[in-house]
Amino acid sequence: MIAKVVVDLPLEEPFDYLIPPALENKVVRGVRVRVSFGARIVTGFVVALNNESSIEKIKPIKSLIDQTPIFDQRDLNFAKIFAGYYGCSVGEALAVMMRHRKQPPFALKPNPNPRTSLFHCVDGYFQEALKAACATGGHYFVLVADMHRAKMLGKEHPHGMRSSMFEAFAQKSRIIVIDEDDDSFKQEQSPMYETRHVVLMAQRVYGFDVVFISQTPSVELMQLVNTKAIEYTRQGHMDVSPTVIDTTNYKYLDKGILSVPVRNALEANIKAQKPTLLLFNRRGTFSVTRCATCHYVLKCPRCASAMAYSAAKHVFNCHQCLHQMKDAGQCPTCKVASWKSFGMGLEKAQKEIANLFPTAHVSTYETASERITAKWDVMIATVAILNFQQEISVETVAVIEIDTALNRLEMQSSFKVWRMLRRLQTMGKKILVQTRNLDHPMLKAFTSNDEDRFYREELSMRQELNFAPFYHWVALVMRSKKEKNALRMAQDVYNCLKQSQGALLKITEVMPDTPAKLRDQYRFRLMVGGQHVPDIIKHIKTSMQTVKRISGVICTLNIDP
Repeated sequence: MIAKVVVDLPLEEPFDYLIPPALENKVVRGVRVRVSFGARIVTGFVVALNNESSIEKIKPIKSLIDQTPIFDQRDLNFAKIFAGYYGCSVGEALAVMMRHRKQPPFALKPNPNPRTSLFHCVDGYFQEALKAACATGGHYFVLVADMHRAKMLGKEHPHGMRSSMFEAFAQKSRIIVIDEDDDSFKQEQSPMYETRHVVLMAQRVYGFDVVFISQTPSVELMQLVNTKAIEYTRQGHMDVSPTVIDTTNYKYLDKGILSVPVRNALEANIKAQKPTLLLFNRRGTFSVTRCATCHYVLKCPRCASAMAYSAAKHVFNCHQCLHQMKDAGQCPTCKVASWKSFGMGLEKAQKEIANLFPTAHVSTYETASERITAKWDVMIATVAILNFQQEISVETVAVIEIDTALNRLEMQSSFKVWRMLRRLQTMGKKILVQTRNLDHPMLKAFTSNDEDRFYREELSMRQELNFAPFYHWVALVMRSKKEKNALRMAQDVYNCLKQSQGALLKITEVMPDTPAKLRDQYRFRLMVGGQHVPDIIKHIKTSMQTVKRISGVICTLNIDP
């Protein structure tokens, strides 16, 4: 007997392996086996059995890992769909799916008409929505974005984070996803899958119900609401009315960070002994360090990001790869050690506010690994403070600088700022936002507390600009420790894609990725756009077969980055 085996490698077709007599009745479809692959012993997945093979010399299976199958035909069907959408092989898809599976799949009868619903919790409190989602009976599983949500659920509800969904698909009749819009639900390593889309994709195969619970549903999910593809329930209301401050009216902000309204609110809260939260998403004391002689900007040696200096810790920090340096050394351009740091960071902001209000206890919170100080009058924090959305309640929330995030050249920039502001809105009785971009459509919708307006305008803009969910882009990123090799590979891929480009596809030219260098690897990117992702992926895979590989260059695919 011959076993058709796929492995966790970017190889499309299964490989034939001989089943030894000792394993003749034990190797069945759905088990994992150990096989020799080149000079290595790797784990493989048996996807079929044959009586014969066209290969003359066939290697035998080394050993059997599972005594009973850990995946069934539904899992295999889903792995093929997953691989076709995210550009990986079936073996890679099964490796992702089976990584956390501890028992065989249940023989649950699939629901021929599974339901999909969204609870839009405007005020950020999801307990009532979760109670309603669990009340319909059956076995359910809750997907959460991080440990903070997991702690809030406790032991009452079976729950897990992103990768645990693959085990739940075959065992539960209902999947509940809390905050599907959270960035933690996007896998950062290949295959770079989006949890929301994977759950909806799996629903068609396994037949379970899906319930989404979110304060700020993704734009893609709201489009499904508009097309009546999912049921929609809005809960709660937002009582806090925002105040947006035009900082172009305050010229002195070049030397400080607080406008008059924010300063007045701080002063009033400190006198009344009421806490204030200031969001300032810049770590360290100074945001930039530059050579005083030649003006070279100190950058991380591992990536292309400017190093921020922390006077409290006496280190230079990279916000991209978290690399640290205690000493900047000599300038690589002029060979002189004459560095000068400038720009406003969180620690410098703390000193400014402490000088303005000497009697106030001013605390800071930079990263999720830190602990929050027990007592404080003013907290200056980065977006990591949103992990404590349900635990912190203050008199006033003030967003000090928002324009950098709002003006990023990415499809999701407006939505990400909207999500941040709406979550901050639930943490205070008042919210003040400083900006130089008062006419931005997102800020106008936020000022009027009009969620329908935001989603309506955001969807209209994306449709006009050919962005998801109306049009899809797949980013191909080539990375290597050798810059020339990464660039050459990217150019070869681009030329090959252009030669076979269909009329329905768009291809952008090669450009440095953002960031252009990360963790010692240079990165170049090109984009392929089209109406349907599987068609784009099929075109890319077909074209890539004719591209000569360059040693040390890794290619990754990212759907709608």
